[in-house]
Amino acid sequence: MKNEKSSKQRKILRNAPLVILLLISTKYVFDKDPFNNHKGWFVMIGFYMYMGLFDLIIAIRNRNTVSMFWNSIFVVAGLGILFLYMTEYD
Repeated sequence: MKNEKSSKQRKILRNAPLVILLLISTKYVFDKDPFNNHKGWFVMIGFYMYMGLFDLIIAIRNRNTVSMFWNSIFVVAGLGILFLYMTEYD
């Protein structure tokens, strides 16, 4: 019973920031100002990195090496894109 409760809390703590990041991204991308769309895309990359990081943690727990490899590549590529373009727009 306690394990189910902690699993449910873990899902809520994982999905709440994902929903918030998705809402922030859509706010910036679909507003009337076309000059702040890059902020929305940065948040969208952050959304996918966050999701990939949690999928990486799950793959490590399940010892799925192929999924671990691709999720780690995904997270590192997202970090690289964010750092590359944050210096450009800063």
